[in-house]
Amino acid sequence: MEIKDLTYETFRDRTGESFRDTEAGIALDLLEVDDLTAVARNVPADARTPFSLVFRGPAEPVVSQGIRPLEHDELGTLEIFIVPIALEQDGLRYQAVFS
Repeated sequence: MEIKDLTYETFRDRTGESFRDTEAGIALDLLEVDDLTAVARNVPADARTPFSLVFRGPAEPVVSQGIRPLEHDELGTLEIFIVPIALEQDGLRYQAVFS
């Protein structure tokens, strides 16, 4: 699946599912799928709904921000740009934003 084909609907019902970073050898659990329509500006009517994904991974190793190969059992391998956003007691959170 290509990045242009990923939509809010692709992920909406996948919270709690695991995505494996095949390079880092870690699992990232999808915690949140947020529709960003209310905060987006100047989005063309024919554009996809802007959205964000929040994942939780282990505290170590920390995966640097960048395009990561995330493998999912049903969606296959997705190249997604993720950014570490918070180190919390239960692990490190990462976010991906799609516009």
